[in-house]
Amino acid sequence: MPKISIITPLHNKGLYIENTIKSLLVQSICNLEMLVVENNSSDLGPEIVAACAQRDSKVRLIMAPPEVRGPGGARNCGLSEARGEWILFLDADDLLEPDYLERRLSVLKSYPEAKIIAGPWKNFYPDAPDVFETHFPNGWSPPHSNPPDSIFAYSPWALHAAIVHREVLGSSNPWLEELDGFPAEDNAFWFRVLYGKTIYWDDCAGAIYRKQTENSRDQSGVDFQNGFAATLATFRFNLDFLTALGKLPSDSMSATAVRVLRKWRAMALAGNEFAIPEIESEIRNYLGLTSAKNIRMLFWKIYFLTRKILVRHEN
Repeated sequence: MPKISIITPLHNKGLYIENTIKSLLVQSICNLEMLVVENNSSDLGPEIVAACAQRDSKVRLIMAPPEVRGPGGARNCGLSEARGEWILFLDADDLLEPDYLERRLSVLKSYPEAKIIAGPWKNFYPDAPDVFETHFPNGWSPPHSNPPDSIFAYSPWALHAAIVHREVLGSSNPWLEELDGFPAEDNAFWFRVLYGKTIYWDDCAGAIYRKQTENSRDQSGVDFQNGFAATLATFRFNLDFLTALGKLPSDSMSATAVRVLRKWRAMALAGNEFAIPEIESEIRNYLGLTSAKNIRMLFWKIYFLTRKILVRHEN
């Protein structure tokens, strides 16, 4: 089996990190390493990892430089020291079932050309730790398929539901550290990794995602300003990526962006009116990229153009 490197940023997850490490050390394959990147923790997490590393050489504790202030930067730091042919990004409070890595890598027996292997995962919540919800990725179409256009706005799966070959990530830092101040920083990461690639599928749901943990970054997305800013930043980075390739978002990508922005507009109408002009401006920008053949988007073009004219008239 190829060596696989598991990269885990650590920030105040001392309550969970030992169980996360244990789920790696009982994997049914042995040719692996786990790099835990300490990133400004104030709890005992680093000491717990250091003790695990003393007991098993597969675990390595890496101290991120002081300027690294978020998970993307920590993952880039870990990637720079990873020795594996394959990479799995695993958060410090999530888990893997014992045969997870073997099952993902087994896809190579039938499809040795695979460079991205993904599949379903399971969610569970702290108040019901024995109840699991199985989720399938966006674009699920075994045995392999192109990424869905929804990746412009959404991560297609839980972070650790996919393994990625090292050559796909390249030699530069694949995580956009500018997004470390926002929740869901993996949205722009997956868009860049998956764009123009083929996804190979495995039906093992052995990636276990712990929801609503203490200090969870996903919880910060509930805040309107931070969540909306994260959406805009993701869209702009993804648009810049396409522009650098000499491309524009597909009609479906632009329509997805409009749907997401309309949800933010609905929330703004419920109490954050200050953001409505900016949201509507963004909506019009992406509507301008959709085809006239898209009847639903044509309706919204007329609606938001009319609103723009009415606002100008009122002012």
